Amino acid sequence: ELRCVHFGACPGCIVEANLHDTPTINEAKMFLGALTKQAGREFEVNMGQIHRWRTLAKLAVSPTNNEMGFEIGLYKSGTHDVLAIPRCRVHHPSINEAVSILQEEMLAVGIQAYDEKSSEGHLRYVQMMVERHSNKVQMTMVWNAENFRDASPQAQLLVKRLKLYDIFHSIWINYRTGTGNVIFNRDEKKWQLLIGPKYVAERIEAGLNLSFPIAPSMFRQGNLEQFTAIIQKVETFIEPGSKVCELYAGAGMVGLSAALQNCEWLRCSDENPANLDAFLATKQSLPIDLKRKAYYTTSSAEEAIEDGQVDGADVLIVDPPRKGLELLAHWIQSKSPTELKKVIYISCGFKALKEDLKVMLSGNKWKLTHAEGHVLFPGSDHIECLVVLEK
Repeated sequence: ELRCVHFGACPGCIVEANLHDTPTINEAKMFLGALTKQAGREFEVNMGQIHRWRTLAKLAVSPTNNEMGFEIGLYKSGTHDVLAIPRCRVHHPSINEAVSILQEEMLAVGIQAYDEKSSEGHLRYVQMMVERHSNKVQMTMVWNAENFRDASPQAQLLVKRLKLYDIFHSIWINYRTGTGNVIFNRDEKKWQLLIGPKYVAERIEAGLNLSFPIAPSMFRQGNLEQFTAIIQKVETFIEPGSKVCELYAGAGMVGLSAALQNCEWLRCSDENPANLDAFLATKQSLPIDLKRKAYYTTSSAEEAIEDGQVDGADVLIVDPPRKGLELLAHWIQSKSPTELKKVIYISCGFKALKEDLKVMLSGNKWKLTHAEGHVLFPGSDHIECLVVLEK
C-alpha cells in the first residue's frame, strides 16, 4: 500500500492499495492477455518498488492566499489550483528536500509565483531530477523572463543562496514568457546552466552497463529502475548479428544498452536536438569496435524512414510518445522493407498501443509473439507495455 498522507487530494495517484488493479491495467490484461494466449504465452504485469521511485518531477508554482504566498506542487484535477505534496511517498526524498529548500529561499529573496491571470511574477514551474548514485538534484527553474538580465536581480540572488546547499547537483533556468500550458520553452537558446555540471550521469544496469549523460532538456523516464527492467528484457530479443534501427531513440538509452553489444550495426534517431551530444558522449566511452557500429541522426521517425535509416535493418525498436505510432503503424503493416523481421515496441500509452496493434496485426504480415506490462508509476492508472511482433 502507498499509505501517503496526500492520497485522496493529490491527483497523482488514484489507488492506494491493489496497485495492479486499475481500469487501464485491467484493460491491458484483457486485450494483450488474449493476444499472448494465441501466441502460447502468458501476459505478465511487472512492478518494482512502490515508494521513492520517482526521480524526476515537474511541479507547478502558483500564487495562493497562504502565509507563503505561493505553493509548489501538482494541479488539482480539472483546475489550475496547485496542491503542495511535501510528504509525497513516491517522490525520491531528495525531491521533497529540494522543494522545501527552494520554498524557504524564495521567501527569503522575495520570489513571486507566476500568476496566469496577470502574466506577472517570476517562477512558473520547477523540474527536479535526481542523480541516483549521488542523490543530488539537477533543478531547472522555468522563469517568466526572456533572459538572465531580465530575470535578475531576483534570479541571481536566489541562485546565490541555493548554491550553498549540497543537495543541488546543478541549477538551470529555462526562460519562458507568454501564455499556455506548455512547461518548457524548447528553444535551445532559452536553456541556461547557472551552476554545476551540465549533465547528471545515470548508469543503466543492462547490456554494456553504460553511463548516460542527461540534461534537463532531454526526455528521461521518471522511474529509471523499472525502465531498466524493460531494457533488460529488450536485450533478450536481439539476436547476435542483428541489424538494428531505433526510432524515437532519445539519447539511445535502449539501443546502446540492449542492442549494440550483439548487433552488426545500430542506427538511432530522435527529433530532439538536445539528445545528439549525449549520444556522442556515451559513444565516446565505448571501445573502438563498438563505436564503429553506432550511428545517430537528429530527425523525426518519419524523416528517418524517408532518409533510409530503416533500410537493411532486420530489427526495429520504437519507443514513441503517448500518442503512439499513428501513421507509422500503417507503414509497418504495409510498406516496411521485406528484410525487416521484428518490431520491438515500447509503449507508454496503452490506448494508442491498442489502436496501433489493430493496424499492424491486420492481414497476415505480422504476428504478436510476446507482450508484457510494466507499472512504472505505481498508484496511477497507467501501464507501459513491451510488445514484440515478428513476421
